[in-house]
Amino acid sequence: MYSELDNSRNEIRKIEVYRNGMFGYAGFGMAYNNTFLYEYEIPDIKAINQDKQFLAETISKEDFEKMWEFATDRSNL
Repeated sequence: MYSELDNSRNEIRKIEVYRNGMFGYAGFGMAYNNTFLYEYEIPDIKAINQDKQFLAETISKEDFEKMWEFATDRSNL
């Protein structure tokens, strides 16, 4: 899962990558493949990583944009 957050840690855009290679994504006013923006503040990385099933890390804006373009282009297949 990739999430773009605002300064208040609210999701602006989200990409979900499924094991079968499919993608879901969401942004304001859009949702694809049952992906939706979380309605609450996202915990910080340290808090997320306290749960052993997750490994959260920060990526660059450019890397997020590449994933967004890839996910949204693939949804048109």
